[in-house]
Amino acid sequence: MHQLMHWQKEAVMALDHTAMWEWLGAELKNRVPEKSQELFVEMMRQNILFPSEAKKWVDILFANDLTFSDEYAEILKTAGGDFFVAAEHAVKQHDADLKTILQELKTTLNVSGKNLFMPIRIALTGEPHGPELAQIAILLGADKMRERFLSVQALVKK
Repeated sequence: MHQLMHWQKEAVMALDHTAMWEWLGAELKNRVPEKSQELFVEMMRQNILFPSEAKKWVDILFANDLTFSDEYAEILKTAGGDFFVAAEHAVKQHDADLKTILQELKTTLNVSGKNLFMPIRIALTGEPHGPELAQIAILLGADKMRERFLSVQALVKK
């Protein structure tokens, strides 16, 4: 099985953009905005073995609401409301420039490493792992990032 998965990954990585886009299937293609298609395809190439795995990321990135497991909600609550107020403010100032946003949060909140990245990743995707966070920020855009940070602020206050 390990060998099969290795060759599957090789096959996915060898697909050109057009072939990869077609391989993902019509259902997914209809849900990814045209302006996001190229980055979405490249992001998926690095992170999936089968088209069905891309559906999860379409749901996460292009749906309006996220749900958080109890475990992940606890991570968000531990980060605290001030963390997400500062994150929302940083996005307002720096758009979807994740590097600058993270640097500002690191400086203003005196937080780094997993305590910085994990709450951001979970707030934006509902997942602790996945595609590169900078690509996720670009695909979501500033408005959706702010919306998600505001929604997490409400969750943390409960």
